[in-house]
Amino acid sequence: MVNFRLITKFFTILITLSIMFFSIMCSDIILLIGPSCAGKSTLAKELIKVLNKEKEEWKRIDLDECEETIINLIESSNQILKDGKNVIIDTNIYEKKMEKNLEGKNEIIKVLVSAPLEILLSKR
Repeated sequence: MVNFRLITKFFTILITLSIMFFSIMCSDIILLIGPSCAGKSTLAKELIKVLNKEKEEWKRIDLDECEETIINLIESSNQILKDGKNVIIDTNIYEKKMEKNLEGKNEIIKVLVSAPLEILLSKR
């Protein structure tokens, strides 16, 4: 018996990823937002593998590397952009001032990463 829910979910994910990939090719900043253990870092690492083959160099930065302050995260991200690289920002905190102060040339792609509560609890 075919499980149509799984097939629908697969094609929804595939279409979403296709749209996201096309958008990424036109951007220099990806902002991954979500709770701890939701898979942001894993997604960022996999995106970097793919994107570094397709486009200019991408670098990942997360809030932990920036002493957990938004200002440090923005400054570090802007330095990466000034060095001619693109940036994937991995954070569980989002503030509107991030968008205003990031110095990318193109639109910022914001991706909300989440996981079911059972998975989040099992990872802690």
